[in-house]
Amino acid sequence: MLRLAVVAMVVALAAPAYAGDAARIKQVRAMFDAQIAAIAAHDEAAFAKTVTPDARILFDVSAADMHRGGVPDGAQTELMYLRGVKVGASEIGWDGTWGWIAAELHVTTQMYAEPEGAGDPHPQLEPHVVHWVALVTLDGAAIKTRAAMIVETVPDRELRATNQDRRRKPAASPGAIVALLANPPALAAQLSRDPATTIFGSSEDDRGLGAAAAGKLVERWKKLRLAVLDAPTEYTGLGPLEVIDGDHAFGFAELFLTLGKDPVIVTGFVIAKKAGDAWQVVAASYAGGT
Repeated sequence: MLRLAVVAMVVALAAPAYAGDAARIKQVRAMFDAQIAAIAAHDEAAFAKTVTPDARILFDVSAADMHRGGVPDGAQTELMYLRGVKVGASEIGWDGTWGWIAAELHVTTQMYAEPEGAGDPHPQLEPHVVHWVALVTLDGAAIKTRAAMIVETVPDRELRATNQDRRRKPAASPGAIVALLANPPALAAQLSRDPATTIFGSSEDDRGLGAAAAGKLVERWKKLRLAVLDAPTEYTGLGPLEVIDGDHAFGFAELFLTLGKDPVIVTGFVIAKKAGDAWQVVAASYAGGT
């Protein structure tokens, strides 16, 4: 997962393809920069100032790492070894009183040196790619994060499910927004045409920034078999979570993805906006276990 404790950091957020409200876009960008700096400095108080009191931030693909505000102690452990981060391709969208940001981070980490015989005395720099997708909203005059998924990409060959996972059952009636995560044809049909629409998959190569690229990526997934899962009873897991707030909505879910004979677990996050009586997806991201 993403590991943060900075020695050197470079942030270069690419200009968004769409600037429907340049002032708001600028505010979102400034908030994002502040969040990266806060996490890098292990400054939980500074990060908490950038999120709403009820924020849902998923730093990893387990429910134990979903927190309301701040950088949790558990995530801090995972975010300890950052040596550099550069923000690559990105999109920012805005719609009235809320918006979204989707960015690909190129992160370099380095584990601490251990004595001979106890581990690695000469750890090397390791590159990682992290997908950051967040719903942001006005909080007074400020813009803050309401929900986000911040996760490292993993190759498809490393996706997995435990024996305990395989005993889980599909959710009986997931909400309409969350259900889109398990239905690529419906997701494709309900993709927004907003130029900042973005879709990320669980691997480094799964990126669709901008409406056209997002549509092409989802088109590749139309034959995938997915199912939204209920929360497991044996341990604390992530059941379907859907929040609708007027003209926008977000949702998280764990899903079975069938690859070959056995299903694997992926986690999904979706952001949608109301368009008349329908919902249109402006951002979605999938993450595998790390």
